[in-house]
Amino acid sequence: MLLLTLFIAIIVIVTLAYKFTKKRYDIASFITICLCILVILVFAFAAINTASQWIFKDSNTAKFQERYESLYTQAYYKLFENDNDFGKKELANQITEWNEDLAEYKKLKKNLWLSVMYPIDIDQFNKIPVGLLGEAVG
Repeated sequence: MLLLTLFIAIIVIVTLAYKFTKKRYDIASFITICLCILVILVFAFAAINTASQWIFKDSNTAKFQERYESLYTQAYYKLFENDNDFGKKELANQITEWNEDLAEYKKLKKNLWLSVMYPIDIDQFNKIPVGLLGEAVG
């Protein structure tokens, strides 16, 4: 919706600019035609990107599900790469990164204009509490 609105607005502006500069300056007409072509290319790229997001929706959701289950299982069963504080700290950083990414995606999904570009069903995922790791990770 956002892309379509921007595309129409820019095409109208460029068309009006072309009509007003057509009789006056040849260089201005050339610039407006170049801008129109650039807008069409940018719109095509954005449309292809959005379409690919929707085509690969299931695989992207599966990647999120796999990452969530992996981090949650490691935290719940305390499976660290190393049995020292470094492994725990690394896992805590990964969980914090997951929680930040999750919050960002949920914020984007609430935005009416941008939610079309992020089709992942993010509502099925929850934050992973860092407290599962046990003692304080510092």
